[in-house]
Amino acid sequence: TKLKKLVLPSNWLLTIDFSANKDLEYVNLGNHLEFMQYNDMTELDLSNNNNLKKINVYNLITLERLNMRNNTADSVTILLGHNSLNNVPYNVCIEVDDYVAATNGTAPYDKWAIYNAYKHFFSDNCVLSVEKFVNENFKIYPNPAANYVTIEQKETNGVTLQAVQILDSSGKWVRSVKDHFNHIDVSALSKGMYLFVIQTDKGNKTEKILIK
Repeated sequence: TKLKKLVLPSNWLLTIDFSANKDLEYVNLGNHLEFMQYNDMTELDLSNNNNLKKINVYNLITLERLNMRNNTADSVTILLGHNSLNNVPYNVCIEVDDYVAATNGTAPYDKWAIYNAYKHFFSDNCVLSVEKFVNENFKIYPNPAANYVTIEQKETNGVTLQAVQILDSSGKWVRSVKDHFNHIDVSALSKGMYLFVIQTDKGNKTEKILIK
């Protein structure tokens, strides 16, 4: 319980529990996607770690929710962003106690610094923000797929589909799709498992699609 620094980049982590490590001040779960090992988690709960001062989740491309409630540190640095070589931008919901103050950069969030951020937004309930506006509104099929993949938006609900990033099973960026989402040609892809990262202005949805 006296752990203050944890460095676990580029591992096969799907989830991790920090609730017992209340003295934690620094966490590094970032990825280097040129390596085979990569962390593949969609959410990270740090609400019990109110002394956290620095969080590195750089290149954690599947991350959708970062829970930073109850943080009382004098200053907080969060490293988000994406690997420019892989060209995979993403959108992260950061859950805080006062999302209005966090969005405006006023106290107690005036000493928070978020670096290399392509896009992020604050909310007091990221589960509802992401799942309601993204997961429930987008459907991707067929799976497995051979020639094409369709992304269907059930309802608009103020959500804008911006792009789809396709990555291989090692996390390496393959291509970016920015239009014609209803008929994405995948016939040139080699057989295997791929990550389709559906990017919207409200958050991301990541699906594993088998190309046969």
